[in-house]
Amino acid sequence: IKDENENPTGMWGYIRDITERKKTEEEVRSLAKFPGENPNPVLRVAKDGTVLFANAAAKRILKKEKSGVGKLVPVKGRQWVSDVLKSGLSKEVEIEHEDKTFSFVFAPVVESGYVNVYGRDITGRKKVEKVLNGVFDDLLLVNEKLGVVGKLTRHDVRNKLSAVTGNIYLAKQALLPDSESVKYLNEMESAVNQIEKIFDFARIYEQLGVEELSYIDVGESFERATSLRPDLSGIEIVNDCSGVKVLADSLLGTLLYNLMDNSLKHGEKVTKIRIYCRDGKDGIKLVYEDDGIGVPEAEKELIFKEGYGKGTGVGLHMMKIMCNIYGWSIQETGKQGKGAQFTMIIPKKNESKKK
Repeated sequence: IKDENENPTGMWGYIRDITERKKTEEEVRSLAKFPGENPNPVLRVAKDGTVLFANAAAKRILKKEKSGVGKLVPVKGRQWVSDVLKSGLSKEVEIEHEDKTFSFVFAPVVESGYVNVYGRDITGRKKVEKVLNGVFDDLLLVNEKLGVVGKLTRHDVRNKLSAVTGNIYLAKQALLPDSESVKYLNEMESAVNQIEKIFDFARIYEQLGVEELSYIDVGESFERATSLRPDLSGIEIVNDCSGVKVLADSLLGTLLYNLMDNSLKHGEKVTKIRIYCRDGKDGIKLVYEDDGIGVPEAEKELIFKEGYGKGTGVGLHMMKIMCNIYGWSIQETGKQGKGAQFTMIIPKKNESKKK
């Protein structure tokens, strides 16, 4: 840096973190000290591509069993050497040799003008990856087929159920209200409603874990869920999670919707529903609560089991599955007689964000 008279007044300096590069270089140097004992290829290559050092494994790959030193590495290898010396950064490449696959790390020693090269035989790993990729592709195809079958089945059955419901209605209109047959028709209608709910559960269950997790605004999800419930009229809604974002997916709104559904069905005297967030030692706490009759102590764990309780018994069970997919935990933490309270613990690794 110079002043207006061109006199030096200072200088600029730049700092770059090369910790990882140094670790790689040190690993390669230590391996290079024992060339005869290392089954993996180790080389030291000059700036122009000349081999300064090669152990027995490297010589076999270079097909220069007697020496290898003083020879030039292949053209592509020379380019990699040049690249890492210019950038000062290590480079990892995969090379196919005969029936094997090697991973080579090029670690620059810029001040000395050469590159240490350490190779590892990753043939076994690549074969396993290929098998796993094939299995994964097969699973995706099966899952896609099951999803299509599920959607078509639900669509067709819902149409049939609509016909059943319509005929039940017409049959009830043709009977006296106190007729014994009306009782049986009401039971049929209730069974149809239960089937509809099971289909809704199946549809949501198919979507679990499919969507990539991202930061979702809890307050906005709660507002959307409440807007879908006209039966909340007369109930005070308190949303203290505005601007709080958690790692989840679009089904977070479904989770909150089902918690409200649980309050309305089982709370009996609910006049207030509230959500809020608190910081805890294990992570952030997302709390949903109502002022209904609450949950008996003996049932706090049972309510999350499949098939337990009234109705289909899948609502709270599904919410627990959702939380597990998000990496959360959920517990009923309210007091009987004072209202239900569901506390979801969001680990610090998934810690919430504020706008």
